[in-house]
Amino acid sequence: MASLLQDLRGLSAERPNISRDLRSHLRAFLESELRSAVGPLTVTKSQMNNVLQCEGKYASPQAFSWTSATAQGTIVHKAAELFFGGLRQQDAPSMFEAAVRRVRVSRLDGTLGDFVDSLDEEEMQTMQALAINSIENLLDSFGDIRDSWNPAPEFATATSIGTSKRVVFSGKIDLRLGSVQANTASTLLIDFKTGKPSTSDFDDLRFYALIETLRTGLPPFRLANVYLKNATHSVEDYDEEILWGTAERAIDGALRMSEVSNGEREASLTPGPYCYYCPSSSTCPVALS
Repeated sequence: MASLLQDLRGLSAERPNISRDLRSHLRAFLESELRSAVGPLTVTKSQMNNVLQCEGKYASPQAFSWTSATAQGTIVHKAAELFFGGLRQQDAPSMFEAAVRRVRVSRLDGTLGDFVDSLDEEEMQTMQALAINSIENLLDSFGDIRDSWNPAPEFATATSIGTSKRVVFSGKIDLRLGSVQANTASTLLIDFKTGKPSTSDFDDLRFYALIETLRTGLPPFRLANVYLKNATHSVEDYDEEILWGTAERAIDGALRMSEVSNGEREASLTPGPYCYYCPSSSTCPVALS
């Protein structure tokens, strides 16, 4: 029986050929539509989601504090980074411990080590059990990974639009597999999720696919969300129409970010389930109503 990884990779014969003009046409479209954007402006998936959900949420100061759920997710992602980076001959509890040790000394993860130390015994055991379950599912699903597939965990990607890096699209992909080949879509982008599926999950991956297309000239042949809690997944194969739709979404988001950030107009307020997580929900008239 084929493993999850083998299913995701598929057969090389299934990889689509890509027009050599795709990148130049996309870039010309983006540069034309974003000519009014005031830079420097860096657009990430989180900022994009925020501004398209509610401009007020985007404009609000984004205070962050650790929770057991965010700590668990970060530790699982660190374990995935270590695994795909070469730390393969370990069981899930050992990978958990290795990931915790790594985040304790990582400046990028800020105060996570302090948060973990603040958990009482019961909280730590619960968080550890959930994280180890996700790590076990990761190892079961991707245990047959090969270095020849060029696994690149926490793959940072970015591309600039216009002159002098006026607008920059930036992202970090949990895992990129494959390498760029002439005229053939040959990479696979994977996001690992430790929470519940969200309607924005494929929006995030599509944004990464857009960046990769602009950067390399070739889109990924497939996008995959892997939900580690239950070892389930969802995939989307390359579709040029979806890629162009993603470019339009990125233009919409970037222009909104530019207009609000530079005071061209006030941020519009749009209520939704995300109001619960907004730092301004206690004072926002739309959320309160």
